[in-house]
Amino acid sequence: MLTNRENEVLSYCAVGLSAKEIGDKLYRSPDTVRKTISNIKQKTGLQKNTELVAYFFCSRSGIDFYEFKRKIVSSCLLILFMITEIHGGYSQINCMRIRRNRRNSIRIEARCSYAKHANITL
Repeated sequence: MLTNRENEVLSYCAVGLSAKEIGDKLYRSPDTVRKTISNIKQKTGLQKNTELVAYFFCSRSGIDFYEFKRKIVSSCLLILFMITEIHGGYSQINCMRIRRNRRNSIRIEARCSYAKHANITL
């Protein structure tokens, strides 16, 4: 889907390099790098650089990013709903961990101010 150059730019973007730093490494202007990043976003349908970083690491790990993103969003909403239903109001989530087990399912652990621990396995 992405060209070799786009994959290279994406990998540098994923480790936090700026357009200028990427341009220096690839002997391209920062404007060319920004245009390449824009092309990557257009091809992948993503809008934010943070989504690009997640896309990069998911693709390198063999995880379907779009399915992963859908599950994360729905799981977070489910957690918030559960906490609200159990405790009768909004509570603050202090810590959330996302783990992937050997059966390729996603486990989300959340700690909040009212509930001791909430686990969801997808």
